[in-house]
Amino acid sequence: MPSLILQTLVENSIKHGIARPETGGEVSVNVKSVSLGFAITVSNSASGEAPAVNDARGTGLKNT
Repeated sequence: MPSLILQTLVENSIKHGIARPETGGEVSVNVKSVSLGFAITVSNSASGEAPAVNDARGTGLKNT
């Protein structure tokens, strides 16, 4: 896994998930072993879909 890939996913979960509600939230990172390596899941406690962000500069997830 390339360096800082996980940082991009966690940062996205914060920016577009838990940073929006006044009450904040929780980000979790789970790693599990699978047959050919490992699987990583990054999630947040925000409910529903995040509002659309009109930021053409945002390429983090696309690059990941």
